[in-house]
Amino acid sequence: MPEILKAYGYHIYFWSNESEPLEPIHVHFSKSPHKNATKYWILRDGSVLQDNNNDKIPINDLKKLVNCITLERNISLIEEKWVEHFGEISYLK
Repeated sequence: MPEILKAYGYHIYFWSNESEPLEPIHVHFSKSPHKNATKYWILRDGSVLQDNNNDKIPINDLKKLVNCITLERNISLIEEKWVEHFGEISYLK
């Protein structure tokens, strides 16, 4: 479970075993990492799309977390870590 960032008391990470075939790039948010955590897809243009909020993270916290990951340097970091870990990258269509 590579952790990318920690922000506002939340872990921002992805799982090492992300399915076969590999899912498009995304991150999970949670206070304590677990498999069914809140999930956001990273889109090709650097924006994000919420898949779910399984952790029921309050909207104000979600806004802060989304703002954190959509900073250009953090999107680049997420993409870099994804490729480093999985060897390839694809985006949600």
